[in-house]
Amino acid sequence: MSATTKAPPSDPALAGESNVPRILGLGITFHALALICFCMRMYTRIFVVKAFGKDDVMMVLCIIGLTGGGMITIAVATAHGLGHHAFTLSDDDQKVYGITVFIQAIFTTVTSLCFLKLSVAFSLLRLSNPMNTWWTRVIWGLIVFICLYMVESWISILAYCDPVAAQWDKALLKTAKCWPIEIFRIFPLINTGCNIFTDVCFATLPIPIIWRLRMSVRARAYLIGVFSLGYIAVFIGVAKAVSQVKFRGDPDALTQIDNPLSLQQNVGVVAACAPTLKPLVGRWLKLNT
Repeated sequence: MSATTKAPPSDPALAGESNVPRILGLGITFHALALICFCMRMYTRIFVVKAFGKDDVMMVLCIIGLTGGGMITIAVATAHGLGHHAFTLSDDDQKVYGITVFIQAIFTTVTSLCFLKLSVAFSLLRLSNPMNTWWTRVIWGLIVFICLYMVESWISILAYCDPVAAQWDKALLKTAKCWPIEIFRIFPLINTGCNIFTDVCFATLPIPIIWRLRMSVRARAYLIGVFSLGYIAVFIGVAKAVSQVKFRGDPDALTQIDNPLSLQQNVGVVAACAPTLKPLVGRWLKLNT
């Protein structure tokens, strides 16, 4: 069914259509994988190498935002309309769904995802040689860039409507002052573009540095391979951008959403945690030989 097809709310077939199993299935599966990798990372850093650092703090904050602001709000949203046709929802359901989208946008789409990027950046600084100033400057430049577009994203979300509650309360829309829909479509695309750019940087920059490290070829290949998992997040980010262009502003997009954001971020967590697991899995994978 096309996202632009309209039908009366009384149509029982359309009212019964639901993508909830697919949305929750994908979200829960990939989030469980991300949580497993996160727990293994925490165990490795705290008990194995005893080197809990800034990158781990950023990852903890990322998981808090991803679980609380992301997966929990998705569960609430599916109970109030996500995965169903918008015209079949009550006003109360649409209001609750709008609130969950707003919370997810602030805490997951922006904040948690930026904490993930900062975690990767601080992890890469662990690899840096104090004499390698270009590498250090590039990483710190990316850290500043991430912080700037995080603040820009907060502002764009909070300033979209005045009052802010008009974003989820239709009763306020008549008197609210909101940006044109064209601008509403542009800012999320800018955010996605920034995320794709940083994903490409963080997947590519470590390769020449890792190759010069004094460790076995197998260990270097392992690290390069797991950092390259970031390219999967890049491909998901591109799919997310396509989804934003296709469905942003569509009043009946709820049934079409496949939640590429949760996939992108959960895959990003796996990619960010995998390099830290070398001390834990190195013996099994014979990385020291």
